[in-house]
Amino acid sequence: MITIAQIEMFVLVFIRIAAIVFMAPVFSSQNIPPRIKAGLSAVIALLLFQWVKVVRPTLPMNLCDLAVALIGEVALGAALGYMFSLIFAAVMLAGQVAGFQMGFGIVNIVDPMSSNQMSVIGLFKNIMALLLFLSINAHHWILWALAESFNKIPLMGFTMSGNHVEYLVQLTGQMFVMAVKIAAPIMAVSLFASVAMGLIARSVPQINVFIVGFPLKIAAGLFALGISLPFILSYLKDVFERRGTEVLHLFSLV
Repeated sequence: MITIAQIEMFVLVFIRIAAIVFMAPVFSSQNIPPRIKAGLSAVIALLLFQWVKVVRPTLPMNLCDLAVALIGEVALGAALGYMFSLIFAAVMLAGQVAGFQMGFGIVNIVDPMSSNQMSVIGLFKNIMALLLFLSINAHHWILWALAESFNKIPLMGFTMSGNHVEYLVQLTGQMFVMAVKIAAPIMAVSLFASVAMGLIARSVPQINVFIVGFPLKIAAGLFALGISLPFILSYLKDVFERRGTEVLHLFSLV
């Protein structure tokens, strides 16, 4: 017979899983209907429910305690999903900066994953990162983080502390560092192309640098993108693999 306490436990498990699914890359795609995400969360919750541990066996709870527990589960799930989505945010930011440097500042298309407008270079890099994410089975790490979270932090055992917030802020700052590293080759080549066109404009005033400069910067940027793409993918692979260790560190904070 199903008791009220078991229903409350299942709701808490479902909420933690749903928060990750609705925040994590791939699973949070706008192309996936919300009811599919909710159904996936419910299926995972059913699979993990029998192994879930509870900090306080005082179930059922009153409404206030249940609300506090729900907020804690949402915070933990959202934090885990946010950690994985930061990598793709860095890739998109790098693509936006690189596209602007190449002269694609007003050439925007709709990203099918987020339904937001972004530059063509940003979309290209985002697709490459997504394919790499799936090819190395990094989406399995999200499911692993789900299961491991119940081992490290039982139900009603998470409280968002200053250490958690500080660590998430540090990861957010690292996102901008990652974006600069990913966009650095195109930014450097675009800078050299701009300096070269400036020197040409001073030495040969008859040349219209605006007509010559735009295709030159685009060609130089595409060349830099092609040369640096293997190194960027190797760097992203290391970032994806390191994210699992960072998730464990989040669990260890109090």
